[in-house]
Formats: sequence, structure tokens, C-alpha cells
Amino acid sequence: MSAAILQPALVDTDTLHLVARGTDPGVRARARAYLAIHGQLTISALAAYEWVAGHVRVGREHGFARLAELCEQLPVDAEVSELAGELVGCVEAQGLRSGALDPVIAATAIVHDRVLVTRDRRSFEALRGAAQTLGRELELSDWTG
Repeated sequence: MSAAILQPALVDTDTLHLVARGTDPGVRARARAYLAIHGQLTISALAAYEWVAGHVRVGREHGFARLAELCEQLPVDAEVSELAGELVGCVEAQGLRSGALDPVIAATAIVHDRVLVTRDRRSFEALRGAAQTLGRELELSDWTG
């Protein structure tokens, strides 16, 4: 069993979609193993926002209430917001960019000492470097790999 499955994790929206669809065998197996150990998935409150907005945008029923039963939602509080701002500042000081919500999701994982489960490594690698610059750690895991 992967060490990343044993550690508390924050599941990014891209992986949450794969879990909900159940079409990726690797993600399905890792999600089941994680749920067997931890009992529920943990997401940022922003994942709920992204999930609902994405489904409404394409005219589909979002069904988030059903999914939320499996998830603990971590809030975006002052500590998360401040760290997200610091991460963005570090990334932009290097001439790089990050998505508008990714720094907040990364900061949520850092503040709550969670491995960030995402397949969007490119977006989060710069934030991981920024976290290191700030003396913090952002650990990434990809359940599709």
C-alpha cells in the first residue's frame, strides 16, 4: 500500500471528479483504500465551489450534496488566505503564474498538514517551490499514477 494513502490528504477537484466517475481503475483503488483507512475524503471548501460551478456551466445536475456525504470540507480561513497570498507572491516574483484558486487549495493542504492529491502537478509544482521558499512543505500525490 502506498505511503501516500496512509497519510491524511486533501483531494483536489480534478481528482474528486475522477473519484466520482469511477472510470480510472487506479484512482478507484486508491480512493477505496484511502476511505477504508480514513473513512472520508477531505476537500477544500473551494472544491465544492469548483464542482458546482463546473457542472452548472455545462448544464448538468451537480449532485454535490451526495458527494459531500463522503467528504470533510476544510474552510478557507485567515491563516489559509494569508499563506495563499504569500505563495502567489513568491510564484509571481519568479515570473511565473498560478491559477486563481490553486494557491488557496495548496495553502489549505499546508495549513492542515495534508498531502495534496492532484493530477495537475504542473500547476502545483511552482506552488510547492514557493512553499519551500517560505519554509513550508507541500507534498503532492497523483492517484492516477
